[in-house]
Amino acid sequence: MIKFFRKIRYDLMEKNKTTKYFKYAIGEIALVVIGIIIALQLNTWKENSKISQIEKSILIEITNGLHKDLLDINHNVKGHFDGIEACNYWNKLIYNQPVDADSIASKYTRLLRCFISIQNTSSYESLKSRGLELISNDSLRLEIISLYEEDYQAIKKIEEDYQEAQYYNNFFNKINTLIHSNLIFNTEGDLASIQVPLNFDSKMKNEMQSYLWKIKINRQFAVRMYDNITLKIESLIQKINLEIRQNKSN
Repeated sequence: MIKFFRKIRYDLMEKNKTTKYFKYAIGEIALVVIGIIIALQLNTWKENSKISQIEKSILIEITNGLHKDLLDINHNVKGHFDGIEACNYWNKLIYNQPVDADSIASKYTRLLRCFISIQNTSSYESLKSRGLELISNDSLRLEIISLYEEDYQAIKKIEEDYQEAQYYNNFFNKINTLIHSNLIFNTEGDLASIQVPLNFDSKMKNEMQSYLWKIKINRQFAVRMYDNITLKIESLIQKINLEIRQNKSN
């Protein structure tokens, strides 16, 4: 093709058709410029397409991780509700109300059980390593950052760093001091039942109730935090799925 254009220029020069030569030369330059522009646009399109595919892949990974996070949240929420139920069970014992004494082992365990917050952050860390601006939707990017950097960190601190939420460390010795003489163990050394009534005096009753109250309100607070984060995760999943569909249609 280049040889063809060059032959035309030579023919025009040999025939002293200078005006036509310059017009032709300008036209040839224009074609070259247009070709360069098209090539650049094609490269830009390919690069944008590649970036879009990476963005889509990371968004899919994030949603997969969020679904797993919801499972862990549901597990922890159930555990806290079990702990709240255990508080009610022990409160009935204090007031000599009828309870299933044979379920004492599970109620004691659930009363003081602690939890950790397991979060699937590998996809978010991958996003940070590539650059957060990879998420082209500004509002979506900010919501993702807010969830991982603020909400997840907050619930992690409540479950693992907040001293009052370390139920076993804080309350086992105190509660056990009050109730150990009423506990009944089987021949294998397992907690089997509890002798009722507890026969607490008013001081012991108030002390036990203060522990149960503190455990209960802390668990209720954790549940509210999880409920709030659950709503944010579900909303974020919907927005990510919408973003993926919109990018696919463009």
